[in-house]
Amino acid sequence: MNLFKMNSNNLGACIICFNSHQKPIRIFCGHTFCFECIKKWSTQSDKCPICRQNFNLEIIHNYN
Repeated sequence: MNLFKMNSNNLGACIICFNSHQKPIRIFCGHTFCFECIKKWSTQSDKCPICRQNFNLEIIHNYN
């Protein structure tokens, strides 16, 4: 699964911390989270907190 780094303009709030995205990351299924939030989440689960698709934080693409 792929992760994509993004800028935080107009992304709304992170569903994990409910704050505006800090270092936003879009995982393969297309959902966006703060990098630290999804990193912490991944220690408990390898499924997206929204749609439950599997993801892998070890594969990261930096497009900046």
